[in-house]
Amino acid sequence: MYKLLVTLCSILTYASVSTAQTTTPRWELMAGNTAYLVGGEFAPYMANGEIGPQPGEILTEGFQAGLSRSIKSYFRVTSEFNGVFGKGTIAVEHLPYGAQYKNGGEFMALFGPEATVRTQKQFDFFAHYLIGLAYGWDNQVPAVPNNTFTSWIYGMGVGVDLKTGHRLAIRLIEADWITSHFPKQDFDAEDNWRFTTGLVLRFGH
Repeated sequence: MYKLLVTLCSILTYASVSTAQTTTPRWELMAGNTAYLVGGEFAPYMANGEIGPQPGEILTEGFQAGLSRSIKSYFRVTSEFNGVFGKGTIAVEHLPYGAQYKNGGEFMALFGPEATVRTQKQFDFFAHYLIGLAYGWDNQVPAVPNNTFTSWIYGMGVGVDLKTGHRLAIRLIEADWITSHFPKQDFDAEDNWRFTTGLVLRFGH
């Protein structure tokens, strides 16, 4: 947490003294696709000559929408909403003998501060720390009662936007480390990677 705060303060300081600033949009609306690596480890795993997730990780896909309100050229408040879907998305309980996951999913809503560095060139950069709630479910076969849980979550991440016009940008990448607290039997928090790309509509200049 301390290192995160130092990093964010450094970005804010740099942005506030920079003379290379462009017109700041008041609102930014984002929509795109998300790849969500559940139980992610940073180190890749080599299996059969191919690089993939660590054993036990689950890669799912979904959507993301977000709305940001600029307070200063170097600071805004952002909200993000996700839906990801796949087998064993949250894996809140160990499967009974002979059972398997049929489908699952997770909805997330996160809010928080975001530091921005807006350049006169085509690229804008940002870093944020977000907190919120997640609702997840896992269905199993043979049929058993659905496992549904709500968890508080938090995450930190960075990203870069490519400005293609006065009102439009492309989110080249947003990478977030998301931690959830679904009640798994081992009582550990779940650490997940989230990668997002999409379009950003900028208005209210």
